[in-house]
Amino acid sequence: MNMLQLNPTLPVYSIDHKMKGYAYIMIDYSQEHSTIFLVGLDNGELWWIDQSKIRLQANITLNRI
Repeated sequence: MNMLQLNPTLPVYSIDHKMKGYAYIMIDYSQEHSTIFLVGLDNGELWWIDQSKIRLQANITLNRI
């Protein structure tokens, strides 16, 4: 298991919660499991979210719309 604190945090969008937030920590258990992220949502809740359920937020500067 590998745990990584993301610094700076990553702005993400949670598909399940339909809400923006920031990913703070990433855990990679192994190649047989999905990577999960600790995401602080805009409503103040913290959730461990599977990588398939989050997307990076749009960023015009990086041409990611």
